[in-house]
Amino acid sequence: MKTKAIQLREALERINEDLLTLSDDIWLNIDHNDPDALERGVDFKKAFNARQTAFAQAAQGIIDILEKFTAAEPEPEPAAPGRQRGARERKIEELDRHQVHALQEDFSYKRPFGMKLEGEAYTNLRTWKAVYRQVFTHLSKKEATRFRRLDGCEAALSRRGNPYITRDKNLLRQSMPIGADLYAEVNLSANHIRDSIKRLLEAFSIPLSEITLYLREDRDAD
Repeated sequence: MKTKAIQLREALERINEDLLTLSDDIWLNIDHNDPDALERGVDFKKAFNARQTAFAQAAQGIIDILEKFTAAEPEPEPAAPGRQRGARERKIEELDRHQVHALQEDFSYKRPFGMKLEGEAYTNLRTWKAVYRQVFTHLSKKEATRFRRLDGCEAALSRRGNPYITRDKNLLRQSMPIGADLYAEVNLSANHIRDSIKRLLEAFSIPLSEITLYLREDRDAD
């Protein structure tokens, strides 16, 4: 039953991620040069956004209950040194058997399952929210002082200046605690999460070449 609860939690997160990606697609496919089409498109987008927000809120309530029921699935951790070195190497070998994807790619409607960041291998990442959470965990362990100062910095803001990382979770549509009394916005599509990760890596002086992603589609195709 615990396994099923975890699967349902991840399914809700994936559906919401896909709805947000579809929202991006709707906006891009509106004919912005046709006043009538633009007006109809904006009205439809507003209605869609309202329903997506309602779904996200309801889904998060269910996710919170499922996480309490399962005591939350443990965070994927890099293997510890010493006797656990073999486990770390096996994780790297498992990921290296599959196609590598760069952070600059389009991840619309695609599913992750793993990531390598600065030589550390992370598996069991089945949603983009899970990837995002693991990036925060990695950065907080790498430079705790800089991590605590994220609130208000350029990397914590969207392109439009909206807060993505803040100590005031009431400023966010859907928040996720990330440590150091900070919260991150997670009502984001895969590509918005991608863009936020880019800003975070830049803030921590980590080249994009230091992160690679692995997709479920590639693994399942084997």
